[in-house]
Amino acid sequence: MRNERNVKPWTLCLVFVLTAITVSCAQSQIPQLGEPPGKATATATRTASITPSAPALVPAPSSTPAICLAENGRLIEESYDLPGGTNTAPVKIYLPPCYEKSEEDLPAAYFLHGHPQDEEHWIELGVLETYEALYSLGKIEPMILIFPFLPEPYFTQSDGGPSSLEEVVLDHLVKMVNSEYRTSAAPSDQAILGISRGGVWALEIGFRHPEVFDIVGALSPALAYNHPRRAYDPFIIAQAEDELPSNILISVGDREPQFADEVDRFARQLAASDIDFTYIQHEGRHEDDAWKSILEQVFQFVGDALRASRTLVLG
Repeated sequence: MRNERNVKPWTLCLVFVLTAITVSCAQSQIPQLGEPPGKATATATRTASITPSAPALVPAPSSTPAICLAENGRLIEESYDLPGGTNTAPVKIYLPPCYEKSEEDLPAAYFLHGHPQDEEHWIELGVLETYEALYSLGKIEPMILIFPFLPEPYFTQSDGGPSSLEEVVLDHLVKMVNSEYRTSAAPSDQAILGISRGGVWALEIGFRHPEVFDIVGALSPALAYNHPRRAYDPFIIAQAEDELPSNILISVGDREPQFADEVDRFARQLAASDIDFTYIQHEGRHEDDAWKSILEQVFQFVGDALRASRTLVLG
């Protein structure tokens, strides 16, 4: 059974006032498989600015679904089947305003939490408020946002391929979302983003399956604590695959050296291989405040990727 709640009401007006929303999150990212446990707190401050715009209804390019500000976005509690068919895992799905009033297929973005967090992780960081603020200004188009719980033993005790989280995401979660919601199946309309351990999975799944995801983002991926078989190692996949996603983002804080060294090495490898990617180096440690500070940049990256694909189609 689905449970629904409204996220935020939008009203038509001549001037939008964007109110900064602070989301407190007591949980700090706890590493997996032998990561060091103690981390002090810090707040990253490098964020992009938003300039409010005046129109109450923002026109969109002809190839982009229209933006609607007259209704609420909705957050739905769902579940998806796990391998074997006997167990399920929870997932929260955000539907943009006026979803039911349109017949357009919409882009979808999957947000993979860190360890040991759950499907609330990105939501607690303020991802819905950030998306809706940008949406109200016409800076990003209507999207379906998916926040799955990533169950064990798949999340930390597998590395890819059959019977791993890769199978869970592709063969169960994505198929359920595409069958029950009005998503566009085009790879250019599908994004997968993750934090820490979830960031490693975003790279592994996205790099191995560019036919599914053309937009991949990894925030502070825990590459230093990832010990996969070669076929599922993002370093090896990036060198071996003839085709990778067109839009790749990685980020790391300036005070998480135990993670930054491997992320930097990964960035150098991508650059040496002439692979296009976006690299956000921001202030902060391996914790929620740092990731919260770059949410706007993450959505701008996704929005730019979606607009670029629309331009290619129109061209």
